[in-house]
Formats: sequence, C-alpha cells, structure tokens
Amino acid sequence: MRIRLLVVMVGALVLAVALPAKAQSKHEITISGIKFLLNGEPFPYTGISFFNANYNKTFNESSAVRRQWMRRFQHYGINVLRLACVRMQTKEQK
Repeated sequence: MRIRLLVVMVGALVLAVALPAKAQSKHEITISGIKFLLNGEPFPYTGISFFNANYNKTFNESSAVRRQWMRRFQHYGINVLRLACVRMQTKEQK
C-alpha cells in the first residue's frame, strides 16, 4: 500500500514539474489518513497508470513531445500519472 501511494505521489510531482508554471510557487503534497492534501487542502485527483512510460518511444521522443502529452492528459482532467518502471531482463541476464 505504501509503495502504491509513493508511486502516485511521484506521478503527481512529475505532472507538477513537467509543465512550465506561469509563476513559481511552492506546493506540498501530504497524506492525512487516506486522503491526499495539497497545501493542507483536500486534493481531488484523477489518474492513469502509464505502464511503459520509460520505454515508450513516442513519449520519450523529446521534452516537447512529453509536454504535449502532459497537456493532453490535463485536457482530459488527468492530474496524476502512475509511472511503473519495470526492468526487463533478457535471457542472458537471468
């Protein structure tokens, strides 16, 4: 459960950092019971799991392409990404 929560929090931070902000500000995500708080207030979120983000050639084409994807996610109301980083092993590595 803690790992899942950590992954969701990292995803939220990725979204917060990925898009350029109009003004610099400091935000803090904390946990109270089973709720996320953003700057001490309830933080409603809609998220998706992006399993192959680190291997997705389209997503990793450039920083500009990643920002375009982030804007698309935000357009549809997604404000949290869960990034699963899985190390793939070849037969020789086993």
